[in-house]
Amino acid sequence: MKINFELVLKRLDGTSIPERSDITQCPNCGFKDGKIVEFGQRTLKSVAIEALQFNFTDEQMPGKEIKGEEKAKRWVLATRIYTSPENIELKLEEVLLIKNLIGKAYGPTIVGPSWEILEGKETEQNG
Repeated sequence: MKINFELVLKRLDGTSIPERSDITQCPNCGFKDGKIVEFGQRTLKSVAIEALQFNFTDEQMPGKEIKGEEKAKRWVLATRIYTSPENIELKLEEVLLIKNLIGKAYGPTIVGPSWEILEGKETEQNG
């Protein structure tokens, strides 16, 4: 299955989700009248790579720890996505792993658009 990880994730209103937001301070009153400044656009690439590299609490519990081999596989997959994010060919089990990890790591605002792309429901930048 080919997936374009460079696609930008969008909110319900169709605007892009920022990669990062900061609040600028008002020089007179601190953050009270501060202004939110958004930086960059969040892509499926950044979300997938982060999720593949997270250390999840449930995977550290006694008897449920993931082995080094699984962590290495996740790192290799993250490296593949990082180095060749456009139209990368993934196996079904790799797509399912990415979906599962994104689902564990993020809320609905990120999970929804990410899963749509991973399921092939959104294939174009504006779609």
